[in-house]
Amino acid sequence: MTLALALRLRDAGELLPKSLVCLSPWTDMTSESDSLTANSERDSMFVAEDIERYANAYLGDCSRRDPLASPLLANLGGLPPLLIQVGREEVLLDDARKLHTKVQQAGGSSELHIYEEVPHGWHYGGPFLPETREALREAAEFVARKQ
Repeated sequence: MTLALALRLRDAGELLPKSLVCLSPWTDMTSESDSLTANSERDSMFVAEDIERYANAYLGDCSRRDPLASPLLANLGGLPPLLIQVGREEVLLDDARKLHTKVQQAGGSSELHIYEEVPHGWHYGGPFLPETREALREAAEFVARKQ
């Protein structure tokens, strides 16, 4: 949703935020990522079989190839600098990697941080998980640097 909003703002000629933070972004609704199946048994939240159901619930009648649904299919030029955080064992790992690469290929700025041994949604761990504190500190510092 972060990317869809940024793409809409950019295309409408509106003022963009100074930076974007993408937490385990789902950037390819076409289900063509290798990590979707490779990490299916390791991801504690998602398995490959459920992705279709989640995509249908999110998209309704919209096409999976719509760039606002699958930002990897969009022109990613002209976006603010991105920080992308994802867990190595997530089914969304390749979505994050491909987003990072495609933003850089479009002349943009992107930082990718792959966290070890964290579940999808680890950002909600609050003060209990050191990885949550690290990720949120990193995101706050990234945003502050881009102001």
